[in-house]
Amino acid sequence: MKADIVRTYKVVHTWVGILSGVMLFIAFYAGAFTMFKPEIGRWAEAQPNAQQGASSPLDPLASAFFTARDPAIGSAVLVLDRERPGYGRMRYFDKQGATWQVTLDAAGRLQTSAAQTGPAGHFADQVHRNGGLPLAGAVAEPIIGFVALLYALALISGVVILLPSLIKDLLLLRIGANVKRFWLDAHNLIGITSLPFHLAIALTTAGFCLHDWVYDTQDATIHAIGKPAAAEPRAKGKPGPDTSANWVAPSRLLASARVQSSTFTPTELTYRGLNSPKPQVNMGGEDWSGHMRAPRAGFMNFNPVSGQLNKGISLLPHQQNNWEASLSAIFALHFGSFGGVPVRLAYVVMGLLGAILFYTGNLLWIESRLRKNRQLAAPLPQPRHVRAVAALTVGLCLGAVIGLPLGLVALRWQAALGLAMPGIGLAIFNAALAIGLLAALGKGAAWAGYRLTAAAALATLLVPLTSVLACVFPALPVGKPYVSDYLWIDGLSLLGGALLLWMAARVRRRARSGEQQSVWRELGAAMPSPPTNSDQTSSHQIASNQMEQM
Repeated sequence: MKADIVRTYKVVHTWVGILSGVMLFIAFYAGAFTMFKPEIGRWAEAQPNAQQGASSPLDPLASAFFTARDPAIGSAVLVLDRERPGYGRMRYFDKQGATWQVTLDAAGRLQTSAAQTGPAGHFADQVHRNGGLPLAGAVAEPIIGFVALLYALALISGVVILLPSLIKDLLLLRIGANVKRFWLDAHNLIGITSLPFHLAIALTTAGFCLHDWVYDTQDATIHAIGKPAAAEPRAKGKPGPDTSANWVAPSRLLASARVQSSTFTPTELTYRGLNSPKPQVNMGGEDWSGHMRAPRAGFMNFNPVSGQLNKGISLLPHQQNNWEASLSAIFALHFGSFGGVPVRLAYVVMGLLGAILFYTGNLLWIESRLRKNRQLAAPLPQPRHVRAVAALTVGLCLGAVIGLPLGLVALRWQAALGLAMPGIGLAIFNAALAIGLLAALGKGAAWAGYRLTAAAALATLLVPLTSVLACVFPALPVGKPYVSDYLWIDGLSLLGGALLLWMAARVRRRARSGEQQSVWRELGAAMPSPPTNSDQTSSHQIASNQMEQM
């Protein structure tokens, strides 16, 4: 391959990586958390009281709820009890967005209470979707979509760059004094071995985030051809009399689902269009025998009036045509919603390795632009733009690693204490980003590097520490029965905290004894022994020559 082609692709790869690296780091790091989103939600929610944890027989509950239903309620979710088959609780949203839970008391009367929601999993997912941008999802997601396209371009250009030395350097990882060579080997190794995963994530992310723009463009161009300019909108069907009290009982729908699939485990029934002429029941549940369309769920769609399965809308594995199966496979490749726990653990590892890929990409750019001062008696300061990129990379990336676990712990304490503090998780995450960035810009990447890494380790270890406190001191507000689901959260956090402590020690060593005037050398650190007279003379000569060339 011609050298000028490789050089062009290297420029593209470098600048695309620099422009999108930090957002992709945050998206991938938070994405690893979302692999256990339901478990995180259960870990962080408060211990339910008797009323919040109550459940009722499904059929009497549904019949009583729909009989007394307020016409303003357009949808409701029947959440199935995981511990008691045939029991559940009804949930719905009011106009203010509050969630309410409905069960039956001992006399069979409806009782309504404020529902306890688990915002912790949603918080991690929101950070993942927004890439750390403090913007509304409708604004942030198109930006992430374009970043995903740049990400795909960086992957392709990176492969082109590596092609001339692909065989020789494919599985090479040289650990030694040359830090730049180590980061280059690690970057290439992670990038090549996980290339299919990264391509799938890049392309599916672009599709998820930009599909509304694509549809709007099609409506304004392709679908508008031949359409009358003043076409009248189609009249919507008027709701008929409310017959929801006579709909098919949930037990019959669940029995029908068992006939359709023996591998499908229902978790909830979502009643939609309660005031429309065509209501639907969307039955969600887990089916790890194939590709699921949602992160942890496949779907069956029923007509609640007749109880018939709407096969054209059903999205269960093994019950789709080739086109539906292809779409579900694309969704599943992004969400990791196939193969069960082993695949989810693999996605956690690949998500964290992806974050390391973007972090090392920025480190490589910084290392390749550092002025080498090893032979100079008067070391030259590093360029301002190199220091700025180093501070942005260290401050924002490590700020995110601090903010995510702190946000989760704060959400658990908020739920335990019964405090109403909407958005506390995101507020703490954004504060950690801001503090990390200000520390790195104000004191330098070297000063902030090992301190922020140590802070990230402590913040991550707070997650298992909270669980330990809950077990040892059950009287504390966060105390509640420990279940096996929490082992994934605590075990992975414990491992991550230990690795971050090890990294903090390594970063501190370089900050104390690294090359003078490097962006990774802390100002005020102990100076090495002074050079001899002959070395000093030659060093001054080299310094003057370099100054003349600048």
